Amino acid sequence: MRREDIQSTFDQIQLSDDRKKEIFHHIRDKSAEKNVRPKIGIWKALASAAAVFFVIGMSVMGVDAATDGKISNAIKGLFGLNTDTPEVVRQAEQYIFLDMIFAPDVVYLDDETLVFSTGRAIFIYDRQDRSGLQTIDLQKTDCIYWNVAAGEIHTHALYDGGEIWVFNDKNGQRYGKFYHYDLSAEPSSPGMSSEESEDDNVWNEIYARWKNEAEKYVDTFRTFEEIGLGEQQIHPNNSVYSEHSYSYRNAEGSDYLAYLTVPSDEKGIPTEKRFILNLYDKESGETSTEEVQLESYSVAESDVKGNGTGEETKQTAPKLPEFVYTGGDPALKPICDYMVQQGTENYYLPDGSVCIPAFVIYDKIERDGSLYVFGNFWIHNYYQNGNTLEEISGGAYPARFELKQNNPEVHGRTYEILEITVAGDGPDYDRDIRKFTEGFDGVYQKYFGDWEKTQTAYQETRKEYIRMYEEKNHLGIKYYKDYGWEPVAINE
Repeated sequence: MRREDIQSTFDQIQLSDDRKKEIFHHIRDKSAEKNVRPKIGIWKALASAAAVFFVIGMSVMGVDAATDGKISNAIKGLFGLNTDTPEVVRQAEQYIFLDMIFAPDVVYLDDETLVFSTGRAIFIYDRQDRSGLQTIDLQKTDCIYWNVAAGEIHTHALYDGGEIWVFNDKNGQRYGKFYHYDLSAEPSSPGMSSEESEDDNVWNEIYARWKNEAEKYVDTFRTFEEIGLGEQQIHPNNSVYSEHSYSYRNAEGSDYLAYLTVPSDEKGIPTEKRFILNLYDKESGETSTEEVQLESYSVAESDVKGNGTGEETKQTAPKLPEFVYTGGDPALKPICDYMVQQGTENYYLPDGSVCIPAFVIYDKIERDGSLYVFGNFWIHNYYQNGNTLEEISGGAYPARFELKQNNPEVHGRTYEILEITVAGDGPDYDRDIRKFTEGFDGVYQKYFGDWEKTQTAYQETRKEYIRMYEEKNHLGIKYYKDYGWEPVAINE
């Protein structure tokens, strides 16, 4: 996509000029880097734009800290021993090495406890001991709609007086189950076990309380801009920062804005495996910081192995297997192989990620010994976050593939690629499609046909190929998710 197209998109959005400039430069710089970020089509740019303006579901939590320290003790018994803690921590460590538009928002903060969410899990952290207390694996609940802007379903969390509720809303109505955790009880109390409910009366009360508490969140960039602070003061050394800041009053009555940052390079790609809690003192104008010790969560028997020297070593994240087309159309096998190669070599694909293509085939025509395949061909690069593949880069190729069938007596029914013709961006898009469909009656019109029908076919093919990947590798994948969009179940 041309930078003029991206700029035009943001010019139509009602934001301050500086805010538009910041977001535009962020996306422009990433899409300009070969072998780091690909060129993307209009559909992808609009999705990125929508994601920037999402209203994060974690803008919640009251500032009532009157638990007399019980939260720090009681939370350790939440779910009993959470044997999944090492896995969700590993996912958090992988998450912060991926390109982020924003760091996670602070969910709750008092003088003793920090609560935040990466979307996979809620993390409860002891500020006094500088150690992890517990995690709540959100993928074991119905509450998986975090970081969603372009959708109707949103997950929220509410803290109040030593209790946490996690729940979804769809246009202000309950969606699925909601979950209650009593953090103020003694660890041995039966109330420490989680409770789930579908009671609309209780949900309505919780939702009303959440809406009231959510007003305590402020937009980080806009608020600091109004204060008169520059970007380097909000996020020094190019750190990625929380989209929202949490209004926090400590025991001495001092008021702060709290947000997280992640050290990053000039392109916004995280460079260090750590979160930093930032506390801006509204009265003095000074900002203090605290490092969040993620590794303190990981000390569990299931996450540690001996290395033969008497020392303990942590397991590394498993490498995802490469996608291999196993469908019944032999003509699509070489196309899939080519798209995976492109996604691997020319797009952002960190270690532990996988490229899975998706196609919408408009026509296949045999002529003069060749098979011509016309369609839109997508690249999607994902990392695995528990049961979800989350997209980290991708792009679209409106193209024509010319294939030649190999000798079936030698190679079986297989094909090889003779030529690939891809449409360019902007004014080249229509011209190139018109050119490579010339002489093939009715094919040109299919590239500009019913948009909704094309999107439906694309989504179905995308799910089909992820199912194909899961059926071959048995990784426990149930959803895929684009940033800012709702997760999509691959089996529905």
